[in-house]
Amino acid sequence: MKILLITNAPFLSAGNQSLRRTVQGLKELGVDIEIWMLEREVSKDISNRYKVKAFQSLVFKLLRRFVKAAVRCFRKVLKVTNRRKKSPVAFPPVTVELPLVNDKNCIEWVLHLPIVILNSLKLTIYSFINWKTLRSFDAVWGYERMGVIPALLLSRIFKKPLITSFQGVVLYDYLRRYGKCGTLLRIPLDFFSAKVRADLVVITDDGTRGLEVFEKLGHKRENILFVPNGICKKELEAILKTTNQDWENLNLREKDELVFVIAKRLIEAARIERAIFVAMELRKRGLDDFKLFVIGDGEERTKLQTFVDINGLQNNVIFLGALPYEATLKYIASCDMLWSFHDFSNLTNSVQDALALGRYVLTLDDGSLEGFLRLSPDIDQNKILRVRLENFLEDAVEKIVQWRQEYRTQSKHSQSIPEEIWTWEKRIQTIYGRLKRTVNRR
Repeated sequence: MKILLITNAPFLSAGNQSLRRTVQGLKELGVDIEIWMLEREVSKDISNRYKVKAFQSLVFKLLRRFVKAAVRCFRKVLKVTNRRKKSPVAFPPVTVELPLVNDKNCIEWVLHLPIVILNSLKLTIYSFINWKTLRSFDAVWGYERMGVIPALLLSRIFKKPLITSFQGVVLYDYLRRYGKCGTLLRIPLDFFSAKVRADLVVITDDGTRGLEVFEKLGHKRENILFVPNGICKKELEAILKTTNQDWENLNLREKDELVFVIAKRLIEAARIERAIFVAMELRKRGLDDFKLFVIGDGEERTKLQTFVDINGLQNNVIFLGALPYEATLKYIASCDMLWSFHDFSNLTNSVQDALALGRYVLTLDDGSLEGFLRLSPDIDQNKILRVRLENFLEDAVEKIVQWRQEYRTQSKHSQSIPEEIWTWEKRIQTIYGRLKRTVNRR
């Protein structure tokens, strides 16, 4: 089976690892994948391991720089205007979900859509020139929104099955708040790419209700594969074998201290301030024998650190910045509890890894974990402490206090990974099976 995959998604080894693990897993199963990478530089390491052709445009680079510079200037003006109105470290109430604000709102019409059209024309011309190469592919795969429209054109011109793929969606909240017309006006590329009819639509169940969105947009359920990301047993088992000296080198805790970890990009929607408010409340109750390690970087970091300093929490809340995936796993494996209080979904790699490693997880009771848990019956769900948003602070602190009274420090090296758990390997096998059926139908 030979697949042409068109995308601009990055090959990440931390954070959103879906593209890297998908391509790597399918290649191990014998699928011949050629990647056409749009508007993104490809490292030598990636180009040596995979068939990758980069399509970059000087027009895009210049336009992107211009638009981003204009947006930055506009935001600076807004910040200066608002600085007198509110404290630089003011946060919304912890019990309130933030309205969905997407940076793409202001630039999709003037940046992303024109670039998608230009890339579609460029790839079409290239494909006509190299028509023999295109005819050799069994299917065309548009991976994420920037790759869907070019893939649609090539699949129709060369009469190949079309596969589209989405690593979660932002559309659910938009459709709920603004309807189809309002969503189209705000994020047209997301809307158009999600509307494209494909022979197979692969949607990641990441808690953002992608299945509901695509059914609402008219897709047939039988054409949709809706599965979560997974965990990698091999990598987690290697972490469990880490030596005691390696754990000591992390210098996590003083004697009898509890260790909490939160691992996310420090953006507004991640609501990291909720964790800091919980830490403040624990201190007020006299429970100060803990450390909260914040792993990640982003636009909110300075604001969050300032808030921690103002409230004298420097000894309890420690910012580690962005860490490699393996280092993040070590912190998760050695902590007592992982926290996650995101507004829109809390099914992240970190939460899945923590549950697989036998760690406790404190998170919002938002239903976002259910898809992964259904496919992972051996996960100990007693280790998931769910917090109600409407009574967030009191409920979170009470859960921690009650858990602390019952908790006994466990050996960090005696667990094994649950047998029945959803893994990346199972996800890739499921995608592979649907790919074969889709190609064979044609």
